[in-house]
Amino acid sequence: MGEIHSIQPPKGVEALYSFRVSKSIRGIGFRQDHFLRVLWIEPDHDAAYGKK
Repeated sequence: MGEIHSIQPPKGVEALYSFRVSKSIRGIGFRQDHFLRVLWIEPDHDAAYGKK
């Protein structure tokens, strides 16, 4: 899981993180206490970062 610097986190969220669901599928979420709150599951790896 890695911090995303190219996407501004929503108000009240310290940072967004990218995580791998499978080889081609990525997720985006944020940490809240001991939980990962999932915001987005993107089947196209590059689209998760807004590159397409």
